[in-house]
Amino acid sequence: MSWDIPQSFPVSSPPPPRWSLWWRGLSLCCFLLVLAGAALWFLLHDSRVLLWTLVSVTGCIGLFALLGGWMLFRSGVDGEHAQGLMEYNRLQEYQWQRWAQQSVPVVAWYSLFPTGVLTTGSENEAVSSDIPLMLPHYPGDSWLMEEIIMALLPELQSVIRQLALEVCLPEGADHTQWRQFVACWQQAGLPVNRLIAPATGVSAYAVTLGHWLEEPATDRARLVIVKHWTGVGEYTEGVVAWLLAPQVEQHGLPVRCSLHRPDALEQGDETSGFSQFLHYQPLTTQMAGFWTDRASKAQADSLVIAHSQRLEKVPDAESDAVDTPSAVLPPSMPGQYWLPHWLGQSGPCADWFAVTLMMAMAEHSGGVQCALLSSDATGPSLPTWILASVSAGAIVND
Repeated sequence: MSWDIPQSFPVSSPPPPRWSLWWRGLSLCCFLLVLAGAALWFLLHDSRVLLWTLVSVTGCIGLFALLGGWMLFRSGVDGEHAQGLMEYNRLQEYQWQRWAQQSVPVVAWYSLFPTGVLTTGSENEAVSSDIPLMLPHYPGDSWLMEEIIMALLPELQSVIRQLALEVCLPEGADHTQWRQFVACWQQAGLPVNRLIAPATGVSAYAVTLGHWLEEPATDRARLVIVKHWTGVGEYTEGVVAWLLAPQVEQHGLPVRCSLHRPDALEQGDETSGFSQFLHYQPLTTQMAGFWTDRASKAQADSLVIAHSQRLEKVPDAESDAVDTPSAVLPPSMPGQYWLPHWLGQSGPCADWFAVTLMMAMAEHSGGVQCALLSSDATGPSLPTWILASVSAGAIVND
């Protein structure tokens, strides 16, 4: 979902009046009047010429004073107008930054990947990026539902004490899978009356998260299950489950990560889109990791360059607010992670799997994790590039 953020109003500060030119013009006019008056008096020897000369000089000074006052007034009005536009632009920029940094809090998550998929702390292990990584034979929906519920049981118990739970089953699930989930839910000793009828399966990550942010659920939590486990052997398989809760600061629930609003870019708008993403999500200044997939790796340099240029401006802006510029240290450059090195040959659900790895890395190393994903990995109906960001801990949206 692209960010349709309007451009700021152009602000042109009025130049100050050039008083030196006005002073030279006034002096020249007065000198010419006095010279003309002296010449007439010398020719006519009429004392009234001196009186009219004095009146003319006084009128000239008064006219110049009126014009100068009008210019000073217009300069002040134009300056106040420019200052008002600057304040309005700053206010709009702050509101759009708050909008862009809105997030969905993640209370807990569960992931099941093949043993070949890297985990945090094992980045240096070799992984073949040319083959899909496979899970064992699929043991059935009942086993999977029980595995997810038991892995998230403490967090589920904390959430359902305060909120109802909406379950988003994997894409293509039917009423049979829902009954199996309810049965596993009851076996875990959880009350069925806290469950809301299952929602439709989630689509691409950028579309789904954008929809959640545009229509936030304030009265219920969400359990989102995404699965690609076919046994065909074409793409890397895996299962992820996220437990999401709204406004956790009001419910006192611990937050492990925050999923921020993603941005979608059309092909050809990479440079301006990267700059807009970094500008309207100031938290990306603390970017600790940057993820790319096979198709977006060639575009990664543009974002890294834009990020480094933004970092160069941060110490200068912050040093103006402190007495010792040496106390302000620029953030370090982010680590770069290539998704095929972590997930192998990924296909369906690659965006959900990638964000899950980003959450694990954000919790492991702190900071903000960003990703540049191609539309080939997230769905054919989306624009060319998807920019996503994940931060560790809770972020207050307001």
